[in-house]
Amino acid sequence: MRISHDRTGAGLGVARQEDDCRALCQRKGWDVVCVYCDNDVSAYSGKPRKEWLRLLADIAAGRIDAIVCWHVDRLTRTPRELEDVIDLHDQAGIQLATATGEIDLATPTGRLVARTLGAAARHESEQKGERQRRAARQAAEQGKAPRTGMRGYGYQRDKVTVIEDEAAIIREAARRVLSSEAVRAVAADLNARGIVTVTGKQWTTTSLSAVLTVARISGRREYIPAETYTGHTRPRTGEITATKVWPHIITPAQSDRLRALLTPPGAAPPTATAPVSTCCRGCSAAGCAGTRCMAGCTTASPVTSASRTPVGPAAAKSPCTPTGPTTKPVTRSSPPWTPGWPP
Repeated sequence: MRISHDRTGAGLGVARQEDDCRALCQRKGWDVVCVYCDNDVSAYSGKPRKEWLRLLADIAAGRIDAIVCWHVDRLTRTPRELEDVIDLHDQAGIQLATATGEIDLATPTGRLVARTLGAAARHESEQKGERQRRAARQAAEQGKAPRTGMRGYGYQRDKVTVIEDEAAIIREAARRVLSSEAVRAVAADLNARGIVTVTGKQWTTTSLSAVLTVARISGRREYIPAETYTGHTRPRTGEITATKVWPHIITPAQSDRLRALLTPPGAAPPTATAPVSTCCRGCSAAGCAGTRCMAGCTTASPVTSASRTPVGPAAAKSPCTPTGPTTKPVTRSSPPWTPGWPP
């Protein structure tokens, strides 16, 4: 079972899916060996899904011989991963059943139906992502505070009301850093005084720099496009889209100086995609080191499964066996060192 967003954390969506899948298994006379549940996990974000990887590992070990899901788009929203499921049928005899309709992977028509549903799910995800990105930029341009995420240090949960005690710490840290004191020294001093971050942790050079470089503390709104991320790491600074939208803690001039001082040299958002290596199955998934088989591949997939009667130890081995030299992932070189950075 999988659901992309569980706002309340109650898990009711996946519970409904599990009920339907269990009913289908009962009608087919299949024994449920294990339930793989990815709650509040997107099938499109590209992040690894622990339960999906566990499912693949169990299939490779011969523990299950059928997958039951509520719908194909609960299993995967990428055509590449759907082909992995079809390969599982061809090479390991894995059957696929859905609570919303029969899909027979043993027939060309059944494969066509599965691929069509998978392509439609991918299209839906891409369209939804585009709408969400456009809405996020529009909100930033209008100066609206982000509706999701943790509150920033110095502001209450509404993200616009200043917390004076924390604001005083930000002003002190900004003044000291702008006076050429090292960020790590300021962070160490805050820790020695028992002052903690918004999550209750000790300050580090990274966490203090992040607070001092965010445009929010100068009363400005910034927008960081998803395409400027490096993998899942977002850039430290973004594009200023609105000014004077909530009470500032430091001035915009101070903020600009801090952002210039604490942004690493050459840290402009990358335009090239992350290095991609090829695994022994011909997979071009980013993050695959080339030696891992399908059960250990880090490509993100939704997880939903049940099974028929478990098979014995003589089950088929994983279809992914390295056949030659592996390709090492390319590592980006660090930007040239500049005297005086980091502070």
